[in-house]
Amino acid sequence: MSAAVRRVLGLATVVLAVVLVGCGSDGGSKSSSKLVLGSNEGWVRGGMFQEAIVFKKNGDYVEAERMTVMGMVISDWEGSVRGKWSSNGDEVTIKHVYGYDYVYTYDVSGNTLTLTDEYNDSKAYTKEKDVKIAMK
Repeated sequence: MSAAVRRVLGLATVVLAVVLVGCGSDGGSKSSSKLVLGSNEGWVRGGMFQEAIVFKKNGDYVEAERMTVMGMVISDWEGSVRGKWSSNGDEVTIKHVYGYDYVYTYDVSGNTLTLTDEYNDSKAYTKEKDVKIAMK
């Protein structure tokens, strides 16, 4: 698998993990509880093709995708990747079900999660409700 594909899978994995786990808000502190959100909430990014990450309290994570057009939902959230996650300080480690490990620096500020990879590429996700994921 090429490095670019692994990088995309890694970011997608993180996104999905964030969506499933969820988190609360306490002014931007960097604790793992900030990644875990409430029931049916997730971290979402994208326009027409949206990605969601859910981090669960039990250490599981899920990534999902859906399509929207002009704000209208075309497809429901469909889970594509599972794995495990853990955090240490401001880093979150994703252990992809396919055997890949990804480490990101994260920051939660208000309703925004920012993940930064080893190449210093950052992705911002917004906390959203109604992220109900059906696994493929």
